[in-house]
Amino acid sequence: MVVLTHSSVFFHVLVAVFCFYLLAIDPGFADGDKEKKQPGQPTEAWKKKDVRDYNDADVQRLFDQWEEGEDDPDPDDLPEHKRPIPNLDLNKLDPSKPEEMIQMTKKGKTLMMFATVSGNPTRKETEEITVMWQSMLFNAHYELTRYVIADDRIILVLTDGSKAFEIKNFLVEQERCEEVSFENQNFPGAAQIARLKAQGVDPDKKEEKDKTDKSKKTKKKDKKDKDKKKSEKKVSENDTSKNEENKVKTEL
Repeated sequence: MVVLTHSSVFFHVLVAVFCFYLLAIDPGFADGDKEKKQPGQPTEAWKKKDVRDYNDADVQRLFDQWEEGEDDPDPDDLPEHKRPIPNLDLNKLDPSKPEEMIQMTKKGKTLMMFATVSGNPTRKETEEITVMWQSMLFNAHYELTRYVIADDRIILVLTDGSKAFEIKNFLVEQERCEEVSFENQNFPGAAQIARLKAQGVDPDKKEEKDKTDKSKKTKKKDKKDKDKKKSEKKVSENDTSKNEENKVKTEL
């Protein structure tokens, strides 16, 4: 009569679970390998053994097969430089929708965001205010690193740039937020908006005016550069013409 202890029963149950798992991922496991054994390869006869007859080596082989059957790691868990590059359809990118562009092009990529604290704070005050912002974002499951770079200014390094607008939307609602900027875009914070309203200025109209002024400055600069190039070209042509005239006079 065979007496089974608690430990031996547990061991046989564990081995049985492994076998059921292997049967699920490899239906041919119970029948053994149908391919011919190659020279130098270990025998697969252990697969045909009763699980109650497994020794330590058989259990180890079972563990090895289990590990080989594991799925590939999630790309989001890999370092940024090892993640696969997403296939982007450039025709679907709409410059008039910056939020969608950021979500598509910065997915899983690092992005730097700047935020300014209002009211001429000290560096210590900025540290205290922004550490609360970071804590609230962390509690909302946003991963980022914060660096104080001036008395009233910080850098936030986002591990997933596609979340930039979500984080921006949180920051600009904070009472002491003066401004948020990233990817050459500036967004007024609650403090700036409140100050403009107190001055009787519509923040939306000011933003439109700033964009218009910026566009005018850009066009003016482009025109100036274009006129400068024309002037330089004309001077160059005049110099060339004079050189040719002098050459002809010398030959005569």
